[in-house]
Amino acid sequence: MHEIEGAVDGVVLVLDESPLSAALDMRSIYDSLARFVGRWDASFQHFHVLAPLVKHRYTYAFPVTEHPEYERHQAYFDGLRKQKSLLRHPDREWDWETNREVGIYCHPMEAWGGQYLDQIPEHLRNVGMIYFDAGSELWQMFVDVGKLTGKDAEPPRDIPLEEIISMTLSEARKQNEKFLISIWYPLMAAYAILNAMDKAWQTESGMPQEEYSAQAVMANPHFQAIRSLIIETRAYEYNNDYGLTRLPAEEDFEKGFQILDDSLAEQGWGQFLDWWYEPLKNHYAEKRNQA
Repeated sequence: MHEIEGAVDGVVLVLDESPLSAALDMRSIYDSLARFVGRWDASFQHFHVLAPLVKHRYTYAFPVTEHPEYERHQAYFDGLRKQKSLLRHPDREWDWETNREVGIYCHPMEAWGGQYLDQIPEHLRNVGMIYFDAGSELWQMFVDVGKLTGKDAEPPRDIPLEEIISMTLSEARKQNEKFLISIWYPLMAAYAILNAMDKAWQTESGMPQEEYSAQAVMANPHFQAIRSLIIETRAYEYNNDYGLTRLPAEEDFEKGFQILDDSLAEQGWGQFLDWWYEPLKNHYAEKRNQA
């Protein structure tokens, strides 16, 4: 789902350019974005936005010789080339339950030549390093052996996506990034519906389903701020027409939204979508009246 990956890339870059970044908990923001991406058929694209990830100490880069198990698996680590996922147990086959990826090895010049290096710090372009994120399993290994200390040893905290996007789109307006604003308009609707469907997320977040409701989302100040900004910038005028960034068609307001099944409709999510997309519906009416 490239629309998810690209939208998150945009958030990373806009916040990095913002004067607010010096005071924000960027590590936690990036971690929350990465976990949002992981809920879809997508992955956090580290090397699209590596420079800010490294600068704000969310993603760490170390020589392979610094890996806590380098001596046990020296031949494996010395043989790494180009780009390769690092497994929990380097001497075993990948397994979803017992041997997942815990980091990445990358030598950018070997992997891509001179292409795709814009967001990679110059000192990392022509060297093979292992990369991992704050809060990850490999990060914890580095913390446990004392290779990361102080603030680098503190795990990221959870920040609700709507809080991040509300702040980001306000900064995007200042940076004249209307395209990014238009992308997040339908994505936040999809995110709200996903949360209503995702029982596992509700359990992990400590939010029982009865407390996560369409009415609660409509009353959420961050969702309200995003919607207001959409109206102010008229970002609803641009339809990206791709995947989850595609806006509802005019007939959807008459026939009903395809994303809703009977259960979600009974829970009031049709009312949420009517409220969320009211600016778009009014825009369609304006165009129709002008025709």
